[in-house]
Amino acid sequence: MRNITSRDIFTTPYAYAVAPFSVKNDARKIGVKLTTPDIVRDHKLPIKYESNRDARLMIFAINTGILQVAKYDLPRPLAYFFKKAALQVSTYQTLSLLLPEYKILREFAKTGGGDFEPDIDAGMTLSNPFGRRTLPPVAFYSGIIDAQAGKSGEITFDLPEYFNGAVRVFAVAANNTAVGSADTSVRVQSPVMITLSAPLMAAPNDTFDIGAVVSNQVAHSGAAATADISLSTSDGLTAAVVAGKIAVPENNENVFTTSVRVGDVLGNADIKLNATITGADNASGAASATVALSVRPITTFETRVHSGTINAHTAKIRGFHIDMYPEFSAHTLYVSPRATVLAHPLVQYLAHYEFPCTEQLVSRALPYVIAPNDDTLGTNFDESSAQIADTIRQLQSRQNVNGAFELWATTDNFPTPASPTTVQTTAYVAQFLTLARDAGFNVPKDMLGRAIGFLRDFAGTPIENADDAAAAAHAIFVITQNDYITTNYINLFQEYADKNIKNWQRTISGAYIAAAYKMMKQDDAADKLIAQYRTTSSKFEYVSMYDNNVANDAMYNFINRRYFDAAAATPDSVVNYVATGDYSSYTSAMATLALIGGGAATDAPAVTISANDATITGTTSGDTLGFDIPADATAIDIKCEKCDRTNGLYYALVQTGYPRVASESSNGISVSREYYNENGERITSANIGDRITVRIFARARGGDVIPSVAITDLLPAGFSVDGAVTGNQNFAQIREDRVVIFTDLTRASATFEYTADVTAAGTFATPPIHAESMYNPSVNATGAVGTFTVSNGEK
Repeated sequence: MRNITSRDIFTTPYAYAVAPFSVKNDARKIGVKLTTPDIVRDHKLPIKYESNRDARLMIFAINTGILQVAKYDLPRPLAYFFKKAALQVSTYQTLSLLLPEYKILREFAKTGGGDFEPDIDAGMTLSNPFGRRTLPPVAFYSGIIDAQAGKSGEITFDLPEYFNGAVRVFAVAANNTAVGSADTSVRVQSPVMITLSAPLMAAPNDTFDIGAVVSNQVAHSGAAATADISLSTSDGLTAAVVAGKIAVPENNENVFTTSVRVGDVLGNADIKLNATITGADNASGAASATVALSVRPITTFETRVHSGTINAHTAKIRGFHIDMYPEFSAHTLYVSPRATVLAHPLVQYLAHYEFPCTEQLVSRALPYVIAPNDDTLGTNFDESSAQIADTIRQLQSRQNVNGAFELWATTDNFPTPASPTTVQTTAYVAQFLTLARDAGFNVPKDMLGRAIGFLRDFAGTPIENADDAAAAAHAIFVITQNDYITTNYINLFQEYADKNIKNWQRTISGAYIAAAYKMMKQDDAADKLIAQYRTTSSKFEYVSMYDNNVANDAMYNFINRRYFDAAAATPDSVVNYVATGDYSSYTSAMATLALIGGGAATDAPAVTISANDATITGTTSGDTLGFDIPADATAIDIKCEKCDRTNGLYYALVQTGYPRVASESSNGISVSREYYNENGERITSANIGDRITVRIFARARGGDVIPSVAITDLLPAGFSVDGAVTGNQNFAQIREDRVVIFTDLTRASATFEYTADVTAAGTFATPPIHAESMYNPSVNATGAVGTFTVSNGEK
C-alpha cells in the first residue's frame, strides 16, 4: 500500500476494446453555390447565391489579410456536428486509495481565465492617448436570408474606396435537418490605385517626407497619361507642395513626394491625396487615399499639485503656472472644509498612472473601493463597479498555483516562494479584495480563499528577519479580516519581534496586530497596542516598496477610524505628501485611506476665487467647491470671510497634462540613450531602411540599490521597434510609441538594448528618456532632447 501523503504521481494501466464505424451524412447536407466576379473595379461587390434546399442563409465577405491573421477558414458545420468523438469510458475502482490524494494533484492544476499566459492586459494603460485614427476593417455581413430551393438571389456589398486586395466570401446555410457552406474569392482592383506612406507618429516641429505611389490601370489611357495631384492636411500639418502633375503611363506607376511640417495641434492628423488620371481618347480615372498619424508630445503626462490650508481671510497661490498643451490638460482648484479634498490629486494621479505591476493595478482601483459613490471625488457606483471588476479580472490571470501574487505575471507552473515582497503583494491584493467584498462588490471566493491560504501558510512559519516580520504582521491583519482566529500567528510574530525588533509596537506592524486583536474582541490588548503607534516625521521617508512613513501613517489612521472608532485627524505626513506632488502609486493609494471618509460632510464653504484678478465661478459637489482655472493664470487669490486659525479650509490646485518643454535633470539616477548603426558607430542620422541599435544606460548615483525603477523611452517618429529588449530587467513592454523597462539599479551602469527599423525620412525630435523610482518618486532623471535625421539616400 502507498502512503496517502506521498507526492509521487503514477498512472494506472487499463485495457479496452474498440470497433470503428462511419456515418453517411448526405441527407444532412445543403448544397450552396456562390457566384462573384473575378475582379471588382468599381468597389461594388455583387454576390449571387443559390441553395438546393429551403434554408436560412448568411453571407459574409472579409479581407483575406484579416483571415490570415485570425487563421480563419471555411466553416464546416457538417464536420462539426458529425466529428469523430473520443471514446468515452467511465471507470469505477478503488485503486485511487493507493495513489496520492486528489488535492495533491489539484495543487499542480492551473485555474481558468488565462493563467500563466503573457499578461495581455498589463500594457493597456500604456496606450498612446493621441492615437491615430485607423481605417475600419473590410468585413461585411448580410444578415439572415431566407433562401428557396433552386431559386437564386443576389446581394451587393459596397467596398471602401481605400481598399484594393483580395476578399473572401463565405456562405453558411441551415434548416431543421441539414447544414451547408461554401466560399469563393474576389480580387478588388481600382483603375487608379494610391499607396500613401507617412510615419505612424510625429512630434510638434518634426518634418517628414511622404510618398504616394500612383498606379495607372485605366484602360486605353496610353503612354502619355498624366495624374493631377492635390494634397490636403488636417489642422496642425503643413505640406510643402499641395498640388502637382506627374506622368503615369498605362500599366505603370510613379511617385509623388513632398515634405510635411508638424505644428502643435496634438491628436490624430490626416493627410489626404487625390489623383486624377487623364489619358488618350478621354480615358480617365480618379482615386483618393488618406493616411493618419498620431501627433504626440515629446513629454509624458504629469500631475502637478499645489495644496494647503486657508487659515485667514485671504490666501494667495503663486508659482504654479506650467505651460501645457491644451489637449488632455486640466487646471482645477478644489476647496473644502474637509481634508478629503486633498484626495482629488491622488485619485487623478492614480487614474492616469501608466505602469501595470500587480501593486499598481490594485492601487489604481483602491479609491473606487473606499469611495465608490462620492460627490466630493466625483465617483459613482457604476463606474466604480466597472473599475473594480476590470482590476479583479486582470488579477485573476496573475494568481499563481499556491494562491500568491507576484509583482509581475509569471509563466512558471511552480508554487511561488514566500519572499517578503511576494507576501506583502499578496496581502495587499487580499486586502483590496476583502474591502471590495465588504463594500458589496462581486469578488470570486476561490480567488480570495487561495490568497488567504497562502498567507496562512506563511504566517504559520518561523520568522527569520525583520522583513519577514513586517510581511507576517500585514498577513495576520488580512487573515483576521477574513474571520480566522490568528492567535497562534500573533504569538509566533511577537515571540520574534520582542527579541529582535526594538519598539515594534510603535510601527505599522504594531497597528496591524492591534487591529487583529480588536477584530477578535480582545479589546484590552488591542487598545494598549494601538496607543503605542508613533509617527516618525512629517516629511516623506522612504524605506522600501511597502514601507514609508506616509503610507504607514495613513494605514494607522484608517485602522484607528475603522476598528477603534477614533476620530483621528489627518496625519501631517499625508497632508505634506499631497503638497509635494511627488507621488507613487502605493503611497497615494494608502493616503486615500486616511483622506477619504474623515470627518462628517458639511455645507460648501463661502469663498471668492479670482485668477489674474478675474473672478471665477465655481461648481458645488457635496461640501467641495471646484473652480476651472484658466491655463494662462499665474496668480490665484482666495477670499474667505469666515476663515481663521480655528475654522480653516483645505485647498488643492491640480494641474494635469503634457508640458510643452522638457527639462533635463538627475536626482539620484543617471540615465541616457544612444543610437548605433550596424558597424557599432554612434549616430544621429540614418537612411530609410536602416536597422539601428538603441542602447540605454542607467545607474544609481548614490551608494544604495534603487529598486523598482521605471525607464520610459518614447520613440522618435519613423522608428519601429523590432525584437525584444535585452538587459538585466524585471519586465519590459514595447508599445507603438514607446519602450518601458522595469528594473533595479545599482552604482554599476546597467545597459539595455533593442533594435529599431527606420521607416520614414525627415528631421525628428528624440524625446527625452525618463527614469524614476516608482516608490520613491523624488529619485528620478530626465535626459536631454535631441534631433535625429533620416534621409532617402543609399546606405
